[in-house]
Amino acid sequence: MVVGVSAVFMALAPVPSKSKGNTACLNQQAWSLFCYFEWASSGFTEKEYHALMAKAGGMGRVPIAYRGAYRGLAVPSMEGTVQKYSGAKAAVEDLNRAVSEDPTNPRWRLLRWVLEREIPAWLGLSKHKGEDKAFLVRARAALRPEQIRNAGPKGDLDWVFFLGKVQ
Repeated sequence: MVVGVSAVFMALAPVPSKSKGNTACLNQQAWSLFCYFEWASSGFTEKEYHALMAKAGGMGRVPIAYRGAYRGLAVPSMEGTVQKYSGAKAAVEDLNRAVSEDPTNPRWRLLRWVLEREIPAWLGLSKHKGEDKAFLVRARAALRPEQIRNAGPKGDLDWVFFLGKVQ
């Protein structure tokens, strides 16, 4: 079972690219979907997670959904199966809390759906995939076609843009 869990968390690793994130994502913009997906595509480590959280300490409260999302990105670089499981569990708990505090926020639903769809169901951590996907589909369907067409990686409809990228 330990080998199976280790293999699962290796599969959660983001696909590395040549760049190591976006430097603009090291400041207040770090708490945006754009920065989250930038880090996800460049390989995000546990060390970077701790550095980002330390830097954010002076900027006020980190949005709990982003704390959970970045925790989820850091899981593959963690040492040991137990630590990886604990990291994934903490990430899901943060995202669940964010959604329970603001259930109509499509960004939080998107972040939770992205994380939970990568976690095997047998770990018991991905209980909201169907609910979040249905919410996102309904929210997108409520938009006008031009809103969907004009959605970009930054702005109020950033979630629509990134939903299209991960489907």
